Amino acid sequence: MGPLKCKVCEDANSKYKCPTCLLPYCSLPCYKKHKETPCIKSEVAAESNAASEELRHMLKNPELQQLIKKIDSSDDVEKDLNAAMEDQLFRDFRDKVLGIVNPVKN
Repeated sequence: MGPLKCKVCEDANSKYKCPTCLLPYCSLPCYKKHKETPCIKSEVAAESNAASEELRHMLKNPELQQLIKKIDSSDDVEKDLNAAMEDQLFRDFRDKVLGIVNPVKN
């Protein structure tokens, strides 16, 4: 999956997303043009922002940081990932990431 096109000019690849409605845009002029018409905060954006804040909070935990570093620098990633899965903190982190990447629709 390649980069998204700007939904304002439909020309350039988007580098940003509107913080309110998540519309992809490529530049400040396109953002200003988009904001000429008020946009609506999407439920997905609100849920994503809340989940992202919670994820940022989790990543401040030194124990979780060490688990991630160990996996990242491992010679046997599968073994160390399986070992990390024994830790409730890591499982909670995994669940939060998966919830952001693939949210469950009600």
